[in-house]
Amino acid sequence: MKIEKVGILGLGALGILYAEKLSKVLGEDLYILVDSERKERYLKEGVFSNGKMLNLNYLDYEKDSQELDLIIVSLKSYHVKDTLPKIVGLAGEKTLFISLLNGIDSEEIIEERFGENAVLYAVAQGMDATRDGRSLYYSNTGNISLGEKNNQPSKRLEAVKNLFDQASIEWNTPADIHLQLWSKLMLNAGINQVLALYEGSYEDFQKDPKIRKLTIDIMREVKTVANQKGIAITEEEIQKWIKILDGLDPKMKPSMAQDVEYGRKMEIGSFSGKICELGEKLGVPTPLNKKIKEDLELKEKK
Repeated sequence: MKIEKVGILGLGALGILYAEKLSKVLGEDLYILVDSERKERYLKEGVFSNGKMLNLNYLDYEKDSQELDLIIVSLKSYHVKDTLPKIVGLAGEKTLFISLLNGIDSEEIIEERFGENAVLYAVAQGMDATRDGRSLYYSNTGNISLGEKNNQPSKRLEAVKNLFDQASIEWNTPADIHLQLWSKLMLNAGINQVLALYEGSYEDFQKDPKIRKLTIDIMREVKTVANQKGIAITEEEIQKWIKILDGLDPKMKPSMAQDVEYGRKMEIGSFSGKICELGEKLGVPTPLNKKIKEDLELKEKK
């Protein structure tokens, strides 16, 4: 399998980052998938990465038709179900999808629309970035964990790794991609939500005992839900994330705290909302996630 035509659906922080990298390799065979209004706006206002305007090729999924080899989905989680039906004309039987969305639901949502074998599982992590509109600023591009649903090797997995090598996108293949997905969810449910609630930066986690304790306690609550579901997250995984968080730029903020700052909708449903839902199904109490979910929903209404 060779990947020649690639689409990116969603120009958030990850979408802009990977558009910049992949456009250097694919040129006009990289397509940014947009509706007519966004195409006009992006062409007029531009898309920027570290102050440099990107020369991107836009494909209007409302008017154009082009069968793609790979579609990278980097929308906000709450836009996925409404947007996927609009790109059916761009996906053939052999089109492969990679989701870079937060949470653990997006792969199943894509599979429901395009088929059980349409998705290669992925987790993007380690990127330090600030996005203001269509302007992205970053110093560390992070990496992507890749894996088949059954955690087995495959030709299409190798094809994606080859493409990423050409584009200088760092990747790894963990032994269990589902554990990786849950580990990131655990991190996000803690640090993303707590710093969004307190409108803080990583410095607040590093120095404020109250914020630090709440973040870690929420992560442990997610771990309990994951363990009950058969995901073998350990305390060592939490300690690994704490060490990483302690080493981040104190002035930087995670994505949900940036959403609060810029007045954007938060992904509450994909974090605490999902944990509360699963906790109820599995018989696991999730009082901390329930409380922060309610607090964030109230904050968003204001």
